[in-house]
Amino acid sequence: MIKKINLLVASLLMVIANLSMAGTLPSHYAENEFSGIGTIDNINSDAGTIVIGDRFFLLDEAVIVRSLRKQSVSNRKLKLGTEAAYKLASENGNHQIIIESGSHQLISQSGSHQLITEIWLLPKGYIGKNRRRSQNDD
Repeated sequence: MIKKINLLVASLLMVIANLSMAGTLPSHYAENEFSGIGTIDNINSDAGTIVIGDRFFLLDEAVIVRSLRKQSVSNRKLKLGTEAAYKLASENGNHQIIIESGSHQLISQSGSHQLITEIWLLPKGYIGKNRRRSQNDD
């Protein structure tokens, strides 16, 4: 009986610890630099595109991906269903962006598709003080 109580107490403490960590970000996460937050819905590394929170974005060729443990990780860490924050490039002038995928080519003005330069992978269940869901940014 005492073993069961100890196991129950230990389990409850683990749940409480996980819940308290849900809103905590590592020091290398610049929360004030987030342009938006959302769930990764689709990613096409070959085309350099990503959909976060039902919004289509282009990925900068030198996009920086940050994880909870490391300041920089491979783009392969971007997985469907993961909650992520992102930073958009500032618009400096009007230029064309060409996306090639197989035999298709999309040419677009910079203003019609936003370019992500940095992505932070967020902890499961993250709730930030200034959280802005990407689909509510419109």
